[in-house]
Amino acid sequence: MTMLSTTAHLETEEAVNALVPQLVKDRVASRLAAKDSSLWGKKAALEAVHRLGWANPFPASGPLIDPIIELRDELKERGIKRIILAGTGGSTLASEVVSRAAGVELSVIDSTDPGMLAATLTHLDSTLMIVASKSGSTLEMDVAFRVFSEAVQRAGLRLTEHVLVITDPDSPLEQLAHQHRLTMFTADPTVGGRFSALAAFGLVPTGLAGVDVERLLDEAMAAQAECIRDHRENPALILGAALAGQHPQRNKLVIHDDTTHLPGFSAWIEQLVAESTGKQGLGLVPTVQLASSAEDALLDEAEDVLHVYLQGTNDGAHTPAGPGITVTGSIAAQFMVWEYAVAVACRLIGVNPFDQPDVETSKVAARSLLAGEPGNAQTPPNIADGPVRIAAYGDWANNANITDLSSAIEELGAASTSRSYVAVNVFADRNKHREIAATLQTALLEIFKRPTAFGWGPRFLHSTGQAHKGGPAEGIFIHILAGTVNDIDIPGLDHTGGEQLAAQATGDARVLAGRGRPVLMIKADDPAVGLPYIVDKLTEILKRS
Repeated sequence: MTMLSTTAHLETEEAVNALVPQLVKDRVASRLAAKDSSLWGKKAALEAVHRLGWANPFPASGPLIDPIIELRDELKERGIKRIILAGTGGSTLASEVVSRAAGVELSVIDSTDPGMLAATLTHLDSTLMIVASKSGSTLEMDVAFRVFSEAVQRAGLRLTEHVLVITDPDSPLEQLAHQHRLTMFTADPTVGGRFSALAAFGLVPTGLAGVDVERLLDEAMAAQAECIRDHRENPALILGAALAGQHPQRNKLVIHDDTTHLPGFSAWIEQLVAESTGKQGLGLVPTVQLASSAEDALLDEAEDVLHVYLQGTNDGAHTPAGPGITVTGSIAAQFMVWEYAVAVACRLIGVNPFDQPDVETSKVAARSLLAGEPGNAQTPPNIADGPVRIAAYGDWANNANITDLSSAIEELGAASTSRSYVAVNVFADRNKHREIAATLQTALLEIFKRPTAFGWGPRFLHSTGQAHKGGPAEGIFIHILAGTVNDIDIPGLDHTGGEQLAAQATGDARVLAGRGRPVLMIKADDPAVGLPYIVDKLTEILKRS
């Protein structure tokens, strides 16, 4: 039996004690294991009946192990030293966190940022790009493939030796794979993207990069045995009840990573929780605590905050100061318990865990901008402040009061309530500017004194973006768009990577504003100057407060 446990703290324990007996009585765990699509109501059952393969992924995943190992050995013989995974959301997040935890190298391109795209074009003769998309039409995957494949062919190399495909049957990407005679792994169509950590999307990239995927599946299988029991000690039932069972709802999750054993795992949880629960004005808003803050104690006292502590082992267990839950287990066990628990939470909240009805809206808005269509949203005026330009989207701001970045932040503060959360999303090269994430989040947390989420654009659009638009209407949004110093053409399209990135940022801002969410857009034409300037301005605000 794998080491897997969930421990509720303070009033969270009361919710668990009140709800778990009924979940046991209703046989929720065993019905999940049996792929009972009726668990979330009649309407949701129409989709759920096709989306429950993750509840027992092992019959489909087990046969992948030998082909993965054989291909890994073949790639070594061919001199492949670098593997790039192109995709976004559920097609990449699990692989990224597993490879980090195992200490193996796997590069991920989940952006249309020109700098990140350009970074894929070095050492082509020893590089394999895995293009992964369940639908077969994911934008970020398509752009990366276009750029990379043209470079490979220009270098006189064969696509068949440098591109591999993971996709669902009958998708456009499957057709492309057949057209170019590319090696392909066909994914289980009954497993949705965000639930695919233990399916082809999670196993193939990590296995080829060097992770022991057989051990990963063995540990997950042991964890599943604990999650399918109709018993009060079932860790998935406990976690599901803790997440969704408190009244009033503690719908802001503040997630604390185990940076030693589970580095970056919370990014996978963000997508699973946000896309599964955040819809119909309901659900949970996950935020990942990137660094400690002077306002941490304030969050302990907030009535809408639930702390989630992730631990790879029982070493260093602590007693939280605020309501919360600790989840302990290996990365494979964590995958399984979180998938089961979020499905349970969705039953308690009353939403379909398998749709994401609001994700497409930002994609449509971006396409309209690139096509030059007028749209319904007015473009707000840009106000210059040193090396940055700011614009307020929506009717939350009195533009007469906004003269610079500081006054814009003050106006946002006036729009904040006791249940608000802040989401700062940076559309930039996350490999180059990674260090700014914790700095921005901490500064905004200390300014607004509310839970603060950080996201890299455009990948958050396939993750927390669903909850931003479809979940509780309590968000305050800051989009930071880094300008393009060296843009890159996208073969076959009439716009560049930088233009695509700008359209994704602006399109999402328009959609959020159209739903009554306050949005502040900050454009840093030269990110090397503009991003530090933003940090300095936030620091000045803190000093005055």
